[in-house]
Amino acid sequence: MEFSEEEIKFIQFCVDIDELSCKDTGCPQMHQCDFERKNYYCTSIPSTMRNSKELSQEQRSIISFFCHDPRWTDDCKIPPWRKRCPNYSFCNDEWVCKKLLEKLELPIPENLKRPVLKDQRILEHEIKKIILNNFSEIDWKLDESVTYYAHEEVIRTGRVDILLKGAKTLYVVELKGGIATREHVGQLLSYVGCYRENLPTGIEAVKGILLANDMDANCKMAIDACEAIEFRKLILKVEISL
Repeated sequence: MEFSEEEIKFIQFCVDIDELSCKDTGCPQMHQCDFERKNYYCTSIPSTMRNSKELSQEQRSIISFFCHDPRWTDDCKIPPWRKRCPNYSFCNDEWVCKKLLEKLELPIPENLKRPVLKDQRILEHEIKKIILNNFSEIDWKLDESVTYYAHEEVIRTGRVDILLKGAKTLYVVELKGGIATREHVGQLLSYVGCYRENLPTGIEAVKGILLANDMDANCKMAIDACEAIEFRKLILKVEISL
């Protein structure tokens, strides 16, 4: 099987990162690693790909694990090291990692199923920074006042953009730079459900806020049928004065 240089670069990047944290992230093949001698099973994958050899089922499971890692940020970085994937400037409307998964006939995570332009991903990242830097000036249109709780928190079902805290309610905010879809509602519901399983101290309820420029018809029907999720329209204003 032939692999592109970009696909190999992506796997090498993941291997270098995973060597630092595979004990914490739960790699499916970590039992085959010799941690004392720093002999990691995943290091064999790039050379196998370069030699155009068939990947074993164990190697394929590691590649799938890499691509489903919930720590990936919108700008293709892995915290806490904040190292960006070397293919970031190469990818446009389709991701190298998605093409690799398709080639290997492996499951594709939700965030890679819908092509997202890099410019939109940058937009979401910048909007998030604006929100966090001006948090005290934002009216979230809720029945209670809220305070900042956390952002980019990694949980079992993914990475949460922003968390707000009311008196006894935790609000999970999912930010989309374009049009929200029903898939985004499902994504947000998985976050809400995860927090409901393990309520933080002092929290009695968890709700979701889908924040986007607008939503399509299917998204509206999904939100209308779901009491746990509310939609908020994102409007950015620029004012110029003398």
